[in-house]
Amino acid sequence: MESLTLRRLRRRLRGLPAHRSLLDHCAAAFADAGALGVAVYGSLAAGRPDRWSDLDFALVYADRRPFAAARRRVDKVLAAAPGAAVVALAGIDVGNGNLGVFVREVGREIVKVDVQLVTLAEWRQSRVPAVPLHDPARRLGTRRRRAPLTAKPDASLPARFAGWYWTAHVRLQRGDALEALDLLAMLRTRFLLPALCARDRLPVTWRGLEQQLDAPTRRAVRATFPRSFQRGELRRALRAAGTLIRRLSPAPHAAALERILRHTA
Repeated sequence: MESLTLRRLRRRLRGLPAHRSLLDHCAAAFADAGALGVAVYGSLAAGRPDRWSDLDFALVYADRRPFAAARRRVDKVLAAAPGAAVVALAGIDVGNGNLGVFVREVGREIVKVDVQLVTLAEWRQSRVPAVPLHDPARRLGTRRRRAPLTAKPDASLPARFAGWYWTAHVRLQRGDALEALDLLAMLRTRFLLPALCARDRLPVTWRGLEQQLDAPTRRAVRATFPRSFQRGELRRALRAAGTLIRRLSPAPHAAALERILRHTA
């Protein structure tokens, strides 16, 4: 018998038959996976799935002892899922030993399915909204979105940025464009992103950040992305990153950055 929760989730997938068929298959199969409970998280749980959405499942166990058998079970469930297998990655391939990543071609659609194995303690600590599909002992509960962890101001950030900024500048001066480009990406993720999020009290993630920034800041962030591999364009993008970090940094902590920017002008 189809549960009320499953019916509600299926309605959210109206017009997405590939997603719906995979949801039906996994919901039925995972209910027999020996877990304390099975839940859906991600955009489907949040109520805003679209054709690009993953299907995200969590299988919750009392502890980690059943994980090895559970991983084998998950592999079999997805091997028998609707459509054809495109990619099946074990957790070790994606840097998380308890996550399975499966890409299926169903009709003309590609759908990615993520299956995460977690302990009950880990589940209760998570801040991601989720909807239980199978929870016979009522131990999971429906998780609403909790206040996200936000970045805190870091007085050392401008000086640390300055050190890596100089390294990127040197690589450019020596003609190592690819290495400089890689360093520029690192500067954005390790320094620019936390500084932006600390200023606006936002979660530390690029996801959805553009929609939350004001227009001038959005333009300033986009300016840190080079439009070509030409040395002058890479230098312009690097300088844009330095200028933006300087703008986000309190004056007492920006002395090192000021000196580096002068020397690289």
